[in-house]
Amino acid sequence: MSETAMHIVPQEQHWALTRPGHKTPVSLHESRKEAVEAGHRAVHESGGGHLLVLGRDGLIRDRIHVMPVDD
Repeated sequence: MSETAMHIVPQEQHWALTRPGHKTPVSLHESRKEAVEAGHRAVHESGGGHLLVLGRDGLIRDRIHVMPVDD
């Protein structure tokens, strides 16, 4: 099974949870923390993978490895 990848990126006044290569965000959040929490849940439930968190300056701020849900 392949790993899920999601990105947390700034989008105007919000933080967007996105899938690489897709234009439409999965969800928008008021804070980066909320977006990271939503991304963590989404990746965890989809079999594990990683979140890439970008800052407002476009630089990578964090790469978070997320484990899959235990059966």
